[in-house]
Amino acid sequence: MLQKITSQTVILSSPEKVVNLFREVFAMSGEEDKHKEKMYVLGINSTNTLLYIDLVSIGTINKAAIYPREVVRQAIIKNASAIIICHNHPGGGLTPSVDDVNITKKIKEICKIIDVLLLDHIILSNTGYFSMKTENYLLD
Repeated sequence: MLQKITSQTVILSSPEKVVNLFREVFAMSGEEDKHKEKMYVLGINSTNTLLYIDLVSIGTINKAAIYPREVVRQAIIKNASAIIICHNHPGGGLTPSVDDVNITKKIKEICKIIDVLLLDHIILSNTGYFSMKTENYLLD
């Protein structure tokens, strides 16, 4: 399914394009997984062209186990210069949890070490989205 998106040339030139792409990706989930928290990673190159979409975690209704090594693994393999991570909140809330903030900090630290930019962490729900970059959670 995701092959269809990644086989096209997709330029991620604005936050809205990123959110729309993630909405399309989450819409492709099977009906049996709609109630589960999932995290995806977009890998992009220096011209903001999409290189890959990687599903790194499927959890339960309100939690997903996130392993930073899984988040950055494809970035190294596929030579991404930056990543954007996104997970959903099936319950509808958009406020990041303490765990959301802490894992974002860990991923950002690892990205810095391997010279890959973490551009954003987006939380999606059926009511909207929350961008950690826009809300200044990614400042040093």
